[in-house]
Amino acid sequence: MRANPWCDTRMVEPGLGVSPRRRGSGPPAVRESPTSPNAREDRMEQHRSALPVRVVAAFHAAPSRAAGVELLLSALLEASSATGAAVILPRASEIVVAGESGAELRAVLEADPVPVGSRLLVVAMADGAGKRPDARRDAGGAVALHRATGSLDAADRVVAEEVAVHARIALAAWDAADDLAVGLASRSVIGQAQGILMERFSLDADRAFQVLRRYSQDGNVKLVEVARGIVETGALPGG
Repeated sequence: MRANPWCDTRMVEPGLGVSPRRRGSGPPAVRESPTSPNAREDRMEQHRSALPVRVVAAFHAAPSRAAGVELLLSALLEASSATGAAVILPRASEIVVAGESGAELRAVLEADPVPVGSRLLVVAMADGAGKRPDARRDAGGAVALHRATGSLDAADRVVAEEVAVHARIALAAWDAADDLAVGLASRSVIGQAQGILMERFSLDADRAFQVLRRYSQDGNVKLVEVARGIVETGALPGG
């Protein structure tokens, strides 16, 4: 009996590994795709967060930078064996510490150079990884752990690296919110100044803005500062 050329005993589907089968032997044995739910769950299990979900959610939802930094410090202390923790804000403007050995940690971080030892762990926010004893002077900021007695271990490093990543994201969000608030305030002041010029000199909105821009360029002063002066005095600069 000749084989039917239209009957394929393999029934292969693109992207799936299928073993050969004999006719009538039931459905093909399909190997689990790497994108199947079970495979994805296995990978998620391997990358389980070192921080409680409630903690992560809390500092990303913090209403202000100060509140967020306090929560970051709490997360560092709660999830690690450290007795002191620090968040080193970008541009080295401030070192915020917490914990029993927080004061000692501050002194260590302010030393030049910062000493290296098993009781100190500094992780830069720039890439969320790596020991950076000089991170205090790094524009990207850092997080630090300190232990009064004993040594910090690999689990503590995992916590510090994860907090560093979340800190970088949260700080960027707070900066964006601050920039937005400043931008909205500037627009409001400029709008008020335009209104004053429109009323006083019978100008339309475009012409009033051109006047503001000309005074800004001629005086080498930010436009918002020119506008603020008009709002405060009711007169043009030098008027």
